[in-house]
Amino acid sequence: MTDSAIYFRQQAERCFRLAWSCADERTTASLRLMAQDYLEKAQQLEGGENDNLVTVRPIKS
Repeated sequence: MTDSAIYFRQQAERCFRLAWSCADERTTASLRLMAQDYLEKAQQLEGGENDNLVTVRPIKS
């Protein structure tokens, strides 16, 4: 996995975590869309590997 792909996956994780903790439905939907975009960019950088596999784990703070 390239450094750029790792970055995009980390950004996706942040968006998913923020969406989970957000009470506003519109903001939650926007964050989930952003997360999905980040995951797609990561998959493109990885050459399309694991297109059907999306694993998002929260980053430990």
